[in-house]
Amino acid sequence: MIQHRTIRGIVVLGVLAALSFWLNRDTTEQRPTGISGLDTRLNYALRDFEARYFDEQGQLAGHITAPLLTNEAETGIGRIDQPRVRVVHEGNLWTILSDSATLTPDRQRVVLTGAVNMTGREAGTLREVEIQSSNVTVEIDPRIARSDEAVTIQQDQDFLAATGFMLDMTSNNFHLDKSVRGHYVLP
Repeated sequence: MIQHRTIRGIVVLGVLAALSFWLNRDTTEQRPTGISGLDTRLNYALRDFEARYFDEQGQLAGHITAPLLTNEAETGIGRIDQPRVRVVHEGNLWTILSDSATLTPDRQRVVLTGAVNMTGREAGTLREVEIQSSNVTVEIDPRIARSDEAVTIQQDQDFLAATGFMLDMTSNNFHLDKSVRGHYVLP
């Protein structure tokens, strides 16, 4: 049988526990909010990164893959190691490889650094154009690539070299800036 003092001790302990719970409870009713999306205010790294972007008709306009993408929250700049960029327009395909790249905070410009190799294939033909340069800036929306560095362009047996270029990937037209040299093989 339990003694009277023990019963009184258990009751006092229960009252103290209830009182401390009542005093420590939060009087404001705050519900925890979930995390929606990726918080870009944080530094983060994404391994085996892949992104696709689409045009106004919902067709694939571009695809980028890389082993690593890092984001610096303070500047909003993304850094990409060994990116592989594919740009598609009306069946034309451009594949761009480089050592590394920087993605601007507005996500509309990619600056490819180191050796940059671009291969373009026209729709319906097997003809390829190979462009080699360095430090190339690609504007995402108008699909334009440009550089002020040395560039070489080769198609079949034909060869062009220059300093600086601008390439419109939607029309497959390019403009060479200066010091243009060429070698054409007649059919």
